[in-house]
Amino acid sequence: MNGFLVFLSLLVGHLLADFPLQTDTVYRLRQKGWHGLLLHAGIHVAVAALLIHGLVQQWWLLLVLGVLHASIDALKPQMPVVRRPHARFLVDQALHVLSLSLVAWLARDLHPVLSAPWLYGLAAIAFMPALLMFLSILKQENMSLQTLLYREIDGPETPTLYHLAGWIPVVLVLLSQVHWTG
Repeated sequence: MNGFLVFLSLLVGHLLADFPLQTDTVYRLRQKGWHGLLLHAGIHVAVAALLIHGLVQQWWLLLVLGVLHASIDALKPQMPVVRRPHARFLVDQALHVLSLSLVAWLARDLHPVLSAPWLYGLAAIAFMPALLMFLSILKQENMSLQTLLYREIDGPETPTLYHLAGWIPVVLVLLSQVHWTG
């Protein structure tokens, strides 16, 4: 369970650093070059260090977290396979969650600063800006959430987000039972 709470702490930190703490200034600096990208990754590292006891002493984990985050963000513009902005957003966030899973697994012996009830509540609140950003991207594409959830957008061979979302509970159960033990 401790590994899952470390993961949840990292996820909360990611959501806070990627959305409310990424100001317009930070976003513009990120678009200009690697200085802004390093600042943005540094914010992620700092928030993670505040949310997990002992993470500063395990500085190499902070380095892994920062490098993974910066690498994913640097590669995001080069994702030619992902054509639509909403899909690019989802792929980007999925890659970040996978990298957080790796860091959480490496840091599974550490302890979160916040208790489980606080983490769950904060995760629900921190998720809201990400959802609003996603809905804003859909609006810019002139696509409704209903269309995304219930209709096949690129043809019958493409599953809808609704179909893919059905796998989320299965993945969560597997993660909680397999990944976070040991």
